[in-house]
Amino acid sequence: MEQIAAIQVLRAIAAFSVVIGHTQRNAILIAAANHREFHPILLDLTEAGVDLFFVISGFVMVYASRELFAAPGGGLLFLSRRMARIVPLYWSMTTIFLTVMLVSPKLIPVARPELTEILASYFFIPYYRPDEHWMHPVYSIGWTLNYEMFFYSCIWASMVIFKRGVIWITLGLLVVAYVLLGKTSNNPITSG
Repeated sequence: MEQIAAIQVLRAIAAFSVVIGHTQRNAILIAAANHREFHPILLDLTEAGVDLFFVISGFVMVYASRELFAAPGGGLLFLSRRMARIVPLYWSMTTIFLTVMLVSPKLIPVARPELTEILASYFFIPYYRPDEHWMHPVYSIGWTLNYEMFFYSCIWASMVIFKRGVIWITLGLLVVAYVLLGKTSNNPITSG
């Protein structure tokens, strides 16, 4: 348990670095919109924080779910637990974002999404925004959840179809997806 607690602390530090980075970037945009300047006060470790958070979250999620890998009905239980943790909060934030965008467009000055983009966002299906040059949902910081849901889907499929070797099969699916889609999708993770 001590090792997991230490890993959770490291994950919290990674998440905090992402929050600080986004906050400073938003402060720069808000200041510029008001003809002012904002100089970041902390080193921007957003990208490193995202990478670290993903790796640690993947480990913790696999560690916590390992007893389900070969269990009867384990795949369904795994997926339902993941959905219960992600979907309600993400759908709530997306709905709030869309409501604010429609009610007060000056607060969120982005192009209004089409219905297909909204539906894709709610179902974690990434789409390319030509005006913004990267793939993301309507609530753009939700792009990480598109990756998480894909990861969960790979694990679920591995559990249901193969039952054993879930981690290795999932890793193989992720590598194949990266090779086939990674460099062509122009997104914040693979475009570097």
